[in-house]
Amino acid sequence: MRNFFSGLKLGRVFVALLVAGVSSQVMGADRIAKAVFIEPPKGAPEKVFFVALEKDAIEVPLPRRNFSPDVKLPKGDLVYAILPRPLGEEEPIPKGAPTVKIPSDWSRCYLLFNFDKDNKVFPLEVLAIDGSLNKFPPGDSRFVNLSQAWVKGKFGDKPIAISPGKIKNVEAPIKEFGPFYVALDYMEKGDEKSTPLERTNWQHNPRSRQVVLITKAAGSRYPTISALQDRVKVVEE
Repeated sequence: MRNFFSGLKLGRVFVALLVAGVSSQVMGADRIAKAVFIEPPKGAPEKVFFVALEKDAIEVPLPRRNFSPDVKLPKGDLVYAILPRPLGEEEPIPKGAPTVKIPSDWSRCYLLFNFDKDNKVFPLEVLAIDGSLNKFPPGDSRFVNLSQAWVKGKFGDKPIAISPGKIKNVEAPIKEFGPFYVALDYMEKGDEKSTPLERTNWQHNPRSRQVVLITKAAGSRYPTISALQDRVKVVEE
């Protein structure tokens, strides 16, 4: 696979996220984000920096199979440009740089980084998902279908169906710590029948939220499922 990051002259590899349209950045103690890089290609960044207009930077790891530690975010509506390096004082944000928006009412969010070969400025894209506790409580699972497959089946005793590109919350199938059975099938465009995707026991943790990613890597014959845990303290938001 071609290394699309090799010509960027990253030096110490990171991504600069410059806040646009926010005159004063106030850090909220309980407003946080978690990041993950989904199926990164060779040479992909392993760290990110959130850089505000005041040039203050917050270093964030970009793990591949787990969420990053909590990252504090400023208050307000945020618009980030995603760049491979910090900008100088007089240097403008490049036209065409990838961007992401985080609304002011999101007290927590997930940032799902992915490779975007079509962006010539910096080949990354980010999907931001609201992770506020009042919408996604501990014990629940959030399915994020990033594939072109239709997925359906049973999550414990709960029926579930997720269309391509959709996000769905599913309540915990059991209340206490313990296993539950997951049976999921998938169908892609042109398929005449569904194909088994998952047949296994999953472990429920009522203190943890679970983000379930459904993806299909380039060249792969079938989708894959990965579950990322987010353990949080139960607090009022």
